[in-house]
Amino acid sequence: MFEADEDLKVISHEVIPDFVGDYLFLEAVKKEDFDPTDPIWGGLDAVKNNRVFELDSDYFWPYDPMALKVQVGLVADMLTERAAQ
Repeated sequence: MFEADEDLKVISHEVIPDFVGDYLFLEAVKKEDFDPTDPIWGGLDAVKNNRVFELDSDYFWPYDPMALKVQVGLVADMLTERAAQ
């Protein structure tokens, strides 16, 4: 994406497993696209291991330095809380 100077890439549902890592962070307004019972989503290690996190758009859309600092703290808190469960 950096080489193509793109901020966003639309991919088909079928190739989601090619792009998802050990953790999955979903924008809250897009969560209706996420169905953990769907074989594609349900087959992901992130889903199987309860490593899916919902990001509140109010906090995660801005990209200024102050917002990024808050976002890092929120993600760290989410990971810490989930690890404690």
